[in-house]
Amino acid sequence: MKLTKFFLLLPFLGNAQQSNDTYRNSGVIEIGTHGLSVGYNILIGNKSFLNFETGVGGGYNLNDDAVSYVFNFSKPTPYVKSSYSFFYNKDKRITKSKSLKNNSGNFIEVQLKYSFGNKNDIDLNKSFLTDLHWGIQRSIGSNFYFRTHVGIGYLQDFDLSKGNLTPTLGFKFGYNLL
Repeated sequence: MKLTKFFLLLPFLGNAQQSNDTYRNSGVIEIGTHGLSVGYNILIGNKSFLNFETGVGGGYNLNDDAVSYVFNFSKPTPYVKSSYSFFYNKDKRITKSKSLKNNSGNFIEVQLKYSFGNKNDIDLNKSFLTDLHWGIQRSIGSNFYFRTHVGIGYLQDFDLSKGNLTPTLGFKFGYNLL
């Protein structure tokens, strides 16, 4: 309950408006390949963010040493995720007069995701994904944005007590609450 209150109050802790020439803290609601989530992005420095989110979506497991991602709409899997993002092309975007609205840019990100699994579904195990990826984020409206990434990760499946390398790929649409 306290975690829910924390995420509901996050959007009101930062600045109220996003300009086109700077990055900002932001509370977000997102939907995409990993499900539906709510989160908060904290600007640390000029080009970096710490990101925290919680949501429901697909789950993971290892079958024959291959990672499976299962999205079961009737049994969504809860997860928590945190990441560190470095937007390496901010200065180039400014030089070319491209907008930074909704934290637009290209980034390198390290992500940690814990999936709680579902004890009633053999395909939805408790797991921990650590990955490194490259991605882009672009504004597509006043408060909307699109984000995609590709990379490599390591999934530890706690129910099967084993892990494996896996490619990572994702996209999502988000709404910036600030």
